This record gives sequence, C-alpha cells and structure tokens, in this order.
Amino acid sequence: MDKRQRTWIFLGIILVVAIFFRFWQFTEFPPGLYPDEAVNGVNGLQAVETGNYQVFYPDNNGREGLWMNVQGLVSKALGPSPWALRVPSMVIGVLTVLGLFLLVRELVGDEVALVSAALLATSFWHTVFSRMAFRAILLPFVLTYLFYFLVRGLKRGRGSDFVGAGFFFGLGFHTYISYRIVPLLLVALFGVLIWLKRRKVWQPIFCAPCAVSLMLIVGLVVATPMLLYLIQHPEDWSGRTGGISVWSAQSPLKAVLISTAATLGQFNVLGDRNWRHNFPGRPELFWPAGIMMLVGLAITFRTAFRIFRAKPAAPPSEETVRPCHSNILVYDSGNGWLVIFGAWLMLGWFFALMVPAILTREGLPHALRTIGTIPPAYAFAGVGTWLTWKALRRKVLGGLEGFLERDPNLEFLRSRLNRIRRWFGVLLATFLLWVAGSEGVTYFVRWAPHPRVADAFAAHQTELANYINAAEPDISIYVVVNAPSLNVNGISLNAQPLVYLNHGRPNLFFVTPETIGSIPRDLHRAEIILLDSDRQFLAQLQRERYPQGKTKAVSGTIVPLVIP
Repeated sequence: MDKRQRTWIFLGIILVVAIFFRFWQFTEFPPGLYPDEAVNGVNGLQAVETGNYQVFYPDNNGREGLWMNVQGLVSKALGPSPWALRVPSMVIGVLTVLGLFLLVRELVGDEVALVSAALLATSFWHTVFSRMAFRAILLPFVLTYLFYFLVRGLKRGRGSDFVGAGFFFGLGFHTYISYRIVPLLLVALFGVLIWLKRRKVWQPIFCAPCAVSLMLIVGLVVATPMLLYLIQHPEDWSGRTGGISVWSAQSPLKAVLISTAATLGQFNVLGDRNWRHNFPGRPELFWPAGIMMLVGLAITFRTAFRIFRAKPAAPPSEETVRPCHSNILVYDSGNGWLVIFGAWLMLGWFFALMVPAILTREGLPHALRTIGTIPPAYAFAGVGTWLTWKALRRKVLGGLEGFLERDPNLEFLRSRLNRIRRWFGVLLATFLLWVAGSEGVTYFVRWAPHPRVADAFAAHQTELANYINAAEPDISIYVVVNAPSLNVNGISLNAQPLVYLNHGRPNLFFVTPETIGSIPRDLHRAEIILLDSDRQFLAQLQRERYPQGKTKAVSGTIVPLVIP
C-alpha cells in the first residue's frame, strides 16, 4: 500500500469519526430547542410556504437569510423538530473537517493535514456548534474552503480555483456577522503576496492580478444580494453590536484590554461559561491539544518572520516549469513562498477572527463569536503535534543509531529499530485516541445529559410542544407568555420553540397576561397553559374567569387549566 492510499484510508476513518461525533444520538442531544434556533425554523418555514425567501431576516436582531432558507427547506421535508433544524449544521461540521484536511494538505502536506483533521473531528468546541442550529457554523466552513481554493489557485494558476475562492468569498457575506472582517484579512494577505513577488520569492507565470480580479468579480456577484440589502438598510450592518460594543463602555480602553485577555485565554485557560456553548469554564481546547496549539503557533510565528530574510527563487526554466494534472504549466519555485504565505494566512485568520469577540464586552469569553478561529486553532495543534512527534522520534532513533555505531557488539539490536519506529506510530495514534476519548466523554457523558444543558436549551418547551401536538386538534389551546423579549410575528421570542414545533397545529393561540381578556369567557374544550407565569396567576384566572376549569398536573412544568 503506497502513501497516497494510506492517506485516503486514514482520511476516511477520520471522516467516519467526525460523522459519529456529530450524528450519534442526534435526536436526543442537545435536548430541547433554544429560542434563537427555533426562530430560524419559523422564518424558514414561512419562506418555503410563501415563496418569499429573504436575503436578510430582521427578526431577532437581524440574521443573514441563507441559513434560515436552508433550514426551512429541511424542516418542510422532514417535519418540524429540533433535529431537523440541526441536520444541516451536522453536515456542514463534517464538511469543515474535510476542508481543513484539504487546506492544510495544500500548505504543509498529508501528515499534518491528517493530524489537524483528526483533532478537529473530535473537537468538543466544534462538535457543540455542529449539533446546534446557529448560522455561525457556516463561518469556519466558508473560510476553510475560501482559503483552500485560494491557496490551490496560487499554486496551480487554474482559473477554476479562483472561481471557487470567489464563490466562497461572496458566500461568506450570507453567513455570519463576524465574516465582515474577512475582506480586510484578504487585503493583508494580498499584501504579503505582493511583498513575496517583489522580493522574487514567489514568481508565478500566470497573471496574478487577473486571477485575483476573477476571484473578486465572482465574489462580488455572489455577495451582491446581501450588499444591496445592507446599502438599503444600513441599520442592519452591525446588528445588535452597538449595545454590547466595547466603545459603549465607560472606559473603552479598559474594556478592550479585558476582552482581549479573556478571548486569548479561552483556548487554554478559561473558556466560555455559558452552558449552551461549553462545559462552563473549560478551555475551548482539551489541554493536550491546547499545548500542541501553542507549540504550533510558536512554530508558525517563526516561519512567518522568514519573510524578511527569504531568498529569491530561481527564475523559471525547463526544470522548474512543470505540467500539473490539468495540463497547465505551473512554475514550481519550491515551497519556500508557500510555507511563508501559509504561516501569514493562518496567523492572520486566527487573530482577525478574534476581533469580533474582542470588540464586545458581553459574556466573555465567547465561544460562538470566536467560532471562526476554530480551523486555524486546530491547524496549529496539528502542526505542533506532528513536529513534536517527529522531533521526539528523531531524537530517540538518532540516539540509538549513534549508540549502535559506537559499539559494534550491539549490531544485532539494529533489527529492533524498525519495531521502535512502529511503536512511535502507535504513540501518535494513542495520543489522538486519548484526545478523542476525552472529548467524546466530555460531550456525550458530562455535558449533553447535564440538567443545566436542558435548561439552557429550554427543554421544557420541547416537552410542552409534544404535549400540545398530542392534544386533539379540535381542542383550543391558549399559551400565556409572560416574557418581555423581542417579538417575532407578534409572538414573544421565548415562545418561538412552541411556534416552530407546533407549526400547522390548528386552534393554537398565544396571549400575554395583558391580553388575557381576549380569550372568550364561554370556552369549551380548551386548555390554558402557562409558559412563564407562576401558578398563582393560573389559580387567579380559574377563580375569576373559568371556575368550571380544573388544573391537571401533566408534569412538573406542564400544569394546564382544562376547560371541558
């Protein structure tokens, strides 16, 4: 079996593991349905049923419409359920693992790519958001494929790669608000390329300005619907960031320093404390992977600064111009420019995608706002793991070989060296299995079944929705919502899980304590259910308006007033 075949076999195993982490017990974990997830499904189903697919949905502080439209189509096909909303996220999560492998493989080779993909496949951080219905999961996916096609295009000079990069560049504007910093990142990366080109470290034989222009034109075409909307509705450009911005603090500089420290520390010291995003306080990377990330980060910094002493590449010649598999001639000036550019790419990506979190002062550290840093973080961890393993292997084997050369009487032990080499392979596999096992236990044993997670995902509303769906259709059900929050179609955001999960259910009405008078007094075959109000309110309602009704304890959280 050659190296190429082994690579694809290992990649297949990694993708199977990624699928397992994202799909196993996907109808059970996470329990419940958070209102921010549910409103996506409500908007999506409305779009499918009316044909009014929107580029941007202003509800719930505003959200890019692509994800809602996809979720609406899936919900229509599979029926409203928490897992129907989350299936697209699970698929995107697996594809991101594949994308990271492809990108890192283009930059530094198969081995680091496999290790990076293996660590991402079992990442607790990425698994959490791959099993939720938030549109933010698109951000690492789009960025990974954008940079994969860009690097591939710079290496091969093929127009199709730049078209792919342009497509994902434009698509990013339809994903998540944090993406809007990416154009600045690309400007910086193109500056790195210009520097390398002027110093003749990178000498492409294709028209680099033409290729970049093609990418930007395609990106502009794909992004145009969103850009036009934002031009017409500039108030939606920043969403709700104004109220949580560091610039609105009494001391903006102090707020920036605090948010920077919290964001940098989340990877290895203190992670997100929100039960919905993390096991509270746990670093976003499992500590061995976190240490390897720091090692890889240090190596990447050292590599990036080689830009100032990189030597010009040899000019194109018959030896350095080679055909690639698409029959286009590509100048192969060695991988010096690629390693340097890749280092700047990963560093720029990592730190630029922290900025959206650094510029806010709410809920820090915030795993969701920094979701765009996940791929480079695990690429650094892959670099650190592989190079540490290689250095340890070289040190041990080199020492043994030198010892054998100094003592000819021990020559018979040379045959044992191959066995030691194999054991080093076992050591690397054991490390990856240890990380995978720990991350799996954290998600499936410690975090997902925890009662606090059920509370964080409003699991009681899913239970209530199931109760409502089981009721006979001719029974009128009135849900009293006493929650001061944003409204979606006139109904409180907190009640959106019921709206989505009971979509299409006849005779379902939502009222507030202030509008309770709109319920007829002469009710028959009806139930009044409290979503947020206390039971004293229900007792008062029974006493003053519906003395013929009786309360029925269905569960600890569901106690309807049943009117015969």
